[in-house]
Amino acid sequence: MCFIGAAIENSMAEEIFTQISMGVLSYAANFTVEEQVSELVSWLVAL
Repeated sequence: MCFIGAAIENSMAEEIFTQISMGVLSYAANFTVEEQVSELVSWLVAL
């Protein structure tokens, strides 16, 4: 499971980080950060 957002608040970022650390989420990306979008595409292609 992954999380993709465009406006991630600090509290949500903390929750996302916790879920990634616990293995609940495999990946997270912010659409407003170009580098994260590129990494997301690479991650999806690798699936």
